[in-house]
Amino acid sequence: MKNKGYTVVELVIVLAVFSLFYFIGVGVIAKDINVNYEDTMYEQKIAAIEEQASIYAKSKDELFKDSDTIYLTVKELADAAAIISNKDGEVLDPRDGKSNLNEVKVKITNIDSKVTAKVLS
Repeated sequence: MKNKGYTVVELVIVLAVFSLFYFIGVGVIAKDINVNYEDTMYEQKIAAIEEQASIYAKSKDELFKDSDTIYLTVKELADAAAIISNKDGEVLDPRDGKSNLNEVKVKITNIDSKVTAKVLS
């Protein structure tokens, strides 16, 4: 009588090969997802800074007494409580969680009572 099927050794080898491909694939995909997540968080942080800078500038008419365009740093906005910072007064960069955005400049313009803000890279 001839046995049909695979031996246990053959099944273990196939299972090991599939497992190897699975773990390599999951690692690559997880890294891509993490990078996209950090970039998205950074873009959201920049958008929030711009929005809060606009709101802050609208409430402070004296900012535009000399010019229609002003430049503030993120630190200045944090010190004025316009944006949220940590207990040390730093606005952390979400891409790495260690560096800060405090020295990044924000251009705020007031044209015909329309206040806009743009973070300068």
